[in-house]
Amino acid sequence: MLEISILKVENPSCLWGRVVCGADGSVETTEHYTILQAQMNLFYHDVTQNLHQLKPTSLEEGQVYVVYWAAKKSWCRAVVRSVITDPTCCRAFCFLVDHGEMIVVSLDKIRVPLQKFLQLPFWVRRFHLARLQPITLRVSILAEKVELEPSKQWDFSATLYLHNLLRASTQTEAVLHELESDSTSIELYLTISNIKICVNDDLVANRFACYSSSGLDACDRFPLMLSPCILTQTASKCSDKQMEQNLHSPSEHGGMTLLLKWLNPEPFNSDPDAGDDVVSLSDPWVKGILVHSALSMEPCNTLEDAPIIDSLRQVLLRKNYHTLSPADRYSWPAVARGCNTFVISQNADQPLGYLIPLLTHIILNSLLFSHLSSSGPIAVLLCPGWEKAQMIYNLLEESKVSQTLHPIIVLVGIGKDEAKAVKFPKNCLLLVTTPFTLVRLLSCHCFLFLRLYHLVLDEADQLFTFAPDEMGTILQHFQKVTSSEEKASCPRQLVAVSKRWTSPMDDLISKHMLDPSIVITVPEEAALYGNIQQVILMTIESNKISALLGVLDFSPEVGQKTLIVTNSAEEVEDVFKAVSNKSAFCLKIHKGLLDQLDFVIQQWSKSIGPGTHVILVSTSECLGSLGIRDAACVVHYGFPPSPKVFGYRLFCMAENFRNLPKQDQTDCSSPVSRSVLLISERNARHVVGVLRYLERTDAPLPPVLFSFAEGVHVAREDQKSDRPFCSYLKSFGFCRCVFVRIFPLNFHHQLELKYIFIINQINCCLCVLTTNRNDNK
Repeated sequence: MLEISILKVENPSCLWGRVVCGADGSVETTEHYTILQAQMNLFYHDVTQNLHQLKPTSLEEGQVYVVYWAAKKSWCRAVVRSVITDPTCCRAFCFLVDHGEMIVVSLDKIRVPLQKFLQLPFWVRRFHLARLQPITLRVSILAEKVELEPSKQWDFSATLYLHNLLRASTQTEAVLHELESDSTSIELYLTISNIKICVNDDLVANRFACYSSSGLDACDRFPLMLSPCILTQTASKCSDKQMEQNLHSPSEHGGMTLLLKWLNPEPFNSDPDAGDDVVSLSDPWVKGILVHSALSMEPCNTLEDAPIIDSLRQVLLRKNYHTLSPADRYSWPAVARGCNTFVISQNADQPLGYLIPLLTHIILNSLLFSHLSSSGPIAVLLCPGWEKAQMIYNLLEESKVSQTLHPIIVLVGIGKDEAKAVKFPKNCLLLVTTPFTLVRLLSCHCFLFLRLYHLVLDEADQLFTFAPDEMGTILQHFQKVTSSEEKASCPRQLVAVSKRWTSPMDDLISKHMLDPSIVITVPEEAALYGNIQQVILMTIESNKISALLGVLDFSPEVGQKTLIVTNSAEEVEDVFKAVSNKSAFCLKIHKGLLDQLDFVIQQWSKSIGPGTHVILVSTSECLGSLGIRDAACVVHYGFPPSPKVFGYRLFCMAENFRNLPKQDQTDCSSPVSRSVLLISERNARHVVGVLRYLERTDAPLPPVLFSFAEGVHVAREDQKSDRPFCSYLKSFGFCRCVFVRIFPLNFHHQLELKYIFIINQINCCLCVLTTNRNDNK
């Protein structure tokens, strides 16, 4: 027997209701729809979504959309019944298929449903009482008699009687009538004053209906179900009647009516972040991209509108480079215009991301100034090693720029007179090399680098890590040759691309990049650039709230906004209760309170004065819907499960990050933004990674953190004692070393010797030590 919830009664042949408990007593159905509702609210409230892709281009009657229900402040699935268009706006009458309500919404509150939101059938279903036919009282004036006769319509008295029964009942149950051909024909049972009655029999007994074997009309039997034809925006349109005919199917096990026949073959996706990502192209902030630029530049959204020449665009197409990464969209306009550009992205090791706009600028602009000096390259591209240098040189050969720029690759070692023996072709405009080689060339051929206008640092973090002294010498030379008065009109440009932020990059940007454009697409690296103060609190799990209250300033001298991030709704409620008791203005939000989202955003956005401290407690999954970028402090009450989540939390302070291009205009008296991380014994497995990140900051780290990390390391090593020994240790008593000599193919006189130590195939790691005979590195 099913337990159902009747939401609306039009007549005994039209009952709108939900199955809230299956025949086996499970409440799995309700849980699935609760998860679905939370996912839709998180997704459509998310400010990172691109509205141009989510808004329908037109409305079709009978089709499924997601609409905003103002009464419940929630996004819901709905079928459009009719569309009203007037000169001022376009509105639609929509039936909420999971709530059984008819509402009117404007076009700006209607969205296209994603496929993952259509996996469950409509929750509200249209039922009718089985084997009943309405009867009515017929009065024959001529015959002077009154008779009860079958009718096609229900009397109002029958509907009113059913309403009264439902109002008096404490439990509503139904049995699907297996003798009927459809799964919505039910026998309805109500419990009234501890007495269970059958509504079907009661209506017959009270002469509101009679039993009928013929059943009702087809239009009253079939439920409104979802059609596969509306799973995508481009699918063919179908009517409600077609949806009913295509997807109607009888139940196989009596009471299991909702999650049997019509379900997507793939499992229900409970992760709102998986798949169906919609990329925003307009505002970098909402996607966790930091863009600090002295000059205003519009991003390029597609390869077609990218600021590159056609011949280089064809190179990208041949390499299947069809989609621009976020770093490409915001950095290419700056690089192509000849601006100093600094980029941190996860694909920074792929040189095509900066090489194509750079070559475009050199070909279109810098060639005009190459006549100012007789010889020498106008652009130098520094790589961290000979392998990367060879890779970039091969890309230059494939891009067909050899006839114009005549690039060369030069790698020399510390051998006597090796650097002096290098000869540069007179028409060479682009040099690919390493920092060690370039310093040696500068010591012997400094005059060949007097018309150097472009300096490119590939994988800059590696360059500054392994060649810090050489990089200092190179930057000093570049600064000297490009700052002379006679070259004031020349296109001086420095481009640095990296995967990580390192401390030498402070001086690189502030001292060597005039009016730079900074693009960082990795939020945790953006926080390092933004100079966020990291505070570490070691505490036991049972004392976390006390530690949290101890770090909050409830009477700040200047207005402050603090975001406390947790990992569950229960933690939100606990923290909110504790903070509220301190008489602080506190807000809370989690997936169970999304109807209050607009209120929370409104309160957070208000201007605050001195002495005011606004505190918001939220789960990580709600941060995308809040769109916060102006927090002064982020407290990680719930430990971030991944570096990506940690970085996105830190990005909630993005408006308070240090802005190096406008550093002179920054108010030095403004408070430093803080990130407070609570670490308890439950976070042991994450401590080593956290320590590795925090060591890259200037944060004072508590000694207990190092002790904790050391204890974790020792425990991990102890676990290895149970593993089997390496076969080499068993055979020889020591790990065998295999020496491999590798000769590079680029220059026959540049010999590099690699010693590859293969240690312990099972437990030990593979160590690769490279000795360059020429570079001595």
